[in-house]
Amino acid sequence: MPSEAQKYCDYARECVRLAGHADSAEVRDKLLDLARVWMQTAVNEDEGARPSVAGHAARTTLIDWQKRRPRRRITPKPGT
Repeated sequence: MPSEAQKYCDYARECVRLAGHADSAEVRDKLLDLARVWMQTAVNEDEGARPSVAGHAARTTLIDWQKRRPRRRITPKPGT
């Protein structure tokens, strides 16, 4: 059974995945903000047990993804 911290990391990854498919910059940014909150919650949850390992891994995952994700040009859809 996954720990609470692992569940929060999974939620964060799902937010990041959805952000990659977002139709607008606003939705993408909100999903990435939510992912940051889930990651921080996971770090806070796990700090009591393993602060040096889990906290670093959770932060690194999101930071690495942001560095390597392609920047998409968001163009308005016709008629909007």
